[in-house]
Amino acid sequence: MATLVLCLIVAAAVAAAIQRAGVKTPVIVVAKRVPESVVITRADLTTVAVAGGVTAIPAEELENVVGRRAASTLEAGALLQPSGLAPKTETDAGQANVGVAVAAGLAPDGLEPGDRVRVLQVPGKGSDTDSLSGPVTLAESALIVAVTQDSTGSGDLVVTVRVPAQSSGDVVLASSWGQVGLVQVGAGS
Repeated sequence: MATLVLCLIVAAAVAAAIQRAGVKTPVIVVAKRVPESVVITRADLTTVAVAGGVTAIPAEELENVVGRRAASTLEAGALLQPSGLAPKTETDAGQANVGVAVAAGLAPDGLEPGDRVRVLQVPGKGSDTDSLSGPVTLAESALIVAVTQDSTGSGDLVVTVRVPAQSSGDVVLASSWGQVGLVQVGAGS
């Protein structure tokens, strides 16, 4: 009798597992790469129905995800996990997005959103080199939020960087003088 009861319990558990595996749940999937700290748009996301015990943000939460920032780089094709979203209340705490003009030759090629850079003030062309003996670090490991080419065809870049709020004024001032240089660094630098 005990064996029969045990067999029935095991059969019920197996049947429940098979039934759950067959049920598909719509979840959010990253449609295209989203760099760290970049605002997630609707075009960055899609949905897919998955079976089994997969954890991901449910598709019904899609509109709540749009407008949030990526906590880390989100790769295309990945199921979106809650840990992939930066907390709403802490995303910009103590940080400022600053636009800087960077002259051709003062930034490495191929910079893109999500890269980390050291923001330097460098002596300007024709400036008194005695007033600035060498580069001055304005921000360590600043996050690039956006990169565009200057529309004049000069090869200059317009880069939005996320820096500590207390550094933002110095960065803007150096940019207005044409004295910003960027050095690409690793994420932990």
